[in-house]
Amino acid sequence: MDGQLSREELEHDNSEGDDEYVRNDQKKASDYVLSGRRMVKVARGLRRKNLDHFSDAASSRRDEFLARVRMLNKSFAAWVISQCSSGPTADLTAGMQDYISYVDKLERRYMRRQGTVLSFGSGDCGQLAHGNELEDLLVKHPRIVRSLQNKHVISIACGGLHNAIVTAVGEVFTWGCNDDGSLGRGTLGDGEEQIPGRVSLPQGKVAVQVACGDCQTMAVMLDGSVYGWGCYKDKEGKQWFEVSGQNENSTGCKRAQWVPQRVPGLSGVAQVACGASFNVAILESGGVLSWGIGECGELGRKVPPPKKAGEEGYDIEALRSQYLQPSHMVRSSGVPLSTGVKGICCGGYHCLLVMAFDAEVLSVGLNNYGQLGLGDEKDRSLLETIQKLDGCGITDLAAGNHHSVVLSAHTGLMWAFGRKDSGQLGDADSLGAAGSFENQPIRVTLDNSMGRALHLSCGANHNLCLTDRNELYTWGFGDMYALGHGNDCDQTRPRRVNFEKAGLDRLVVLDMSGGGQHSAIVGEVSRT
Repeated sequence: MDGQLSREELEHDNSEGDDEYVRNDQKKASDYVLSGRRMVKVARGLRRKNLDHFSDAASSRRDEFLARVRMLNKSFAAWVISQCSSGPTADLTAGMQDYISYVDKLERRYMRRQGTVLSFGSGDCGQLAHGNELEDLLVKHPRIVRSLQNKHVISIACGGLHNAIVTAVGEVFTWGCNDDGSLGRGTLGDGEEQIPGRVSLPQGKVAVQVACGDCQTMAVMLDGSVYGWGCYKDKEGKQWFEVSGQNENSTGCKRAQWVPQRVPGLSGVAQVACGASFNVAILESGGVLSWGIGECGELGRKVPPPKKAGEEGYDIEALRSQYLQPSHMVRSSGVPLSTGVKGICCGGYHCLLVMAFDAEVLSVGLNNYGQLGLGDEKDRSLLETIQKLDGCGITDLAAGNHHSVVLSAHTGLMWAFGRKDSGQLGDADSLGAAGSFENQPIRVTLDNSMGRALHLSCGANHNLCLTDRNELYTWGFGDMYALGHGNDCDQTRPRRVNFEKAGLDRLVVLDMSGGGQHSAIVGEVSRT
């Protein structure tokens, strides 16, 4: 069993010529042997990078990555010891797979390669960043966003009508609709909104991840803090946002936030996901918090109605302290999720979580099309286990407005559930009747020639999947060209995006995201 070795171990005296050397009475493979083993390549690859091309921010990101790996090694070693103490027949397979998956997530978070942005689909609100001409508003194939070509982009997030990226130096750029402050910067009309612009973060803050909802944007910093802007809209279209210190005892939460503001009560955050009007965050401890406007149970905890019974006005105190204040999500048993979570995703009005080691998948929120995968169409306000996914080794989750998709990167198998009348579930050769759905997980089949599924993203009604052959597959609602196939047809099964038709000789996909009716990719590009 190989672990991710520390820098000191990797820089051990290479003068030893044997294939193995002994330290502290334990045999350990030499660097030469370890170089062929995947988990060691993470650290070895870092040493090959020319750090002269990285800013202080990028170097800090690298140091944080190494620190996280060392902490992971420590906890993983403790887990192995505890499992082995139960007897010689202990099965470590699931934990080892989980370890590999978590190292991959750390690498993707802190050590992403740099690329350029390509977007396609509908750009009627400037969300494609290609211009205002008719040919720029409906883009049929992935097209390079020229204004971002020299920004060294490492990750992207698409919202309903806007987008955000993170660069290698930890800056955030946004573009698209800014009607509700979702760009986090001032714009003067549509002309400026469709041009990517830098968001002014507090001095010294280095962004490592962004997430976008319908009207809100969240950015996770290297130090584990979270900054947000925009607003959450309720069913009546009213704007809400978490209060800052000076507004704690006022109605200051009934508003939009037009510049970045630190989310109070959040620290030690590893990842954030956004739904239509709510957010979920994984802490470094493995706990999960939610906040925002959750009127369908998507906050995963009991909250009072936003309006008091028999009254017209809002219960401002309840909204401020129980909706907009980050708090732990709770299982149906009443136990708060304070540790053990390894993955999250948000749909429009529902949420999925996956636990570490046993890969238990839980869901909560709106369930009108069976998008919770629980076998019925009843909404949930507390997290429940999707029993049909037990033992499937789920590693990645994604969700749209009314559907969900999950996969196991270990096996490459995918499952989907929820609404399928535009082909969202990728399970048929023809479209189902209007409003048709599946309320339990069903298999999404990739042909053997397609490779093994690795990563997922969902738009509102469509999906993107990256395979181990660096091929991008899309399916679902295609009316606005968000699938990138050059036509406006729905796709009922995964179909490969042909980058050559887009004038690209080769594209190495580094990140991807689906929006309301558009999609975006970060990749290393070669032009034909």
